Amino acid sequence: MKNTIKKLIAGILTAACVLSVSVPAMADDPQVFVNFICNGNNSGMYVPAGSNVTAPAVPLIGGHTFCGFDKSLRNVTTNTTFTAIYLPDSVGEEAIKAKKASLPTPAITATTVADPNASAPAPVVQAAPVAASNTAALASLAQAQQAAAQIAAQKAAADAAKPAEAQAAQTPAAQTQPAAQTPAAQTQPAAQVQAAPVAPASAVVTGLPSWAVSLHGVSASGCAEVYKYWKTVKNADDATIQGNWDALLFHYSGHGTQGW
Repeated sequence: MKNTIKKLIAGILTAACVLSVSVPAMADDPQVFVNFICNGNNSGMYVPAGSNVTAPAVPLIGGHTFCGFDKSLRNVTTNTTFTAIYLPDSVGEEAIKAKKASLPTPAITATTVADPNASAPAPVVQAAPVAASNTAALASLAQAQQAAAQIAAQKAAADAAKPAEAQAAQTPAAQTQPAAQTPAAQTQPAAQVQAAPVAPASAVVTGLPSWAVSLHGVSASGCAEVYKYWKTVKNADDATIQGNWDALLFHYSGHGTQGW
């Protein structure tokens, strides 16, 4: 009898020791139960309280789109049931898109959501697309510059090939006094006739920028035509036109707007 009592007391003391050790250990690592309901099927598991939960893949349902779960998977601190949300495809893409955006855990594919424990990928910065009109304008400018260079080369070659007589004929002859001229007329200095300075195109044509000056013998109206052509037909901006103004007028002086 005494031995039985001793064994019973020893068992009670052992159980008390185990319980005193186990309870603090459980308190340091509390667990919560999470349950996932997907198309009527349940799947549950225990996870540490306050952790992020990775959701299982959901089944595909014909004629329906998986939109996500009704609760957030982050920092789950209590027993929680997550329900997969489906919408019939007949409601349309806009309604499905809006539903995904409204859920705490939206779907990222037909069967999965983003893993809350995975680090977010770095955002991809894409360069702004170049407008098609600007691309075409730049290509046309390159062609105009190439054509202008070819014209200049041809002109230089032609000038070099001219005989000396032709070069002399192009040079204005020196002004000589006629023999019958009176002494008074001979002593009279010839009047200096100066050509009127070429006014900037902007002073003649309204709306033309100040940098659009006449070059290569192109008149103010011609400057306006070049500027208007590249602005309205080629859709080029002012900075592009100004940077190529000399080449554009050189081309225009020999070919007009043809070739652009």
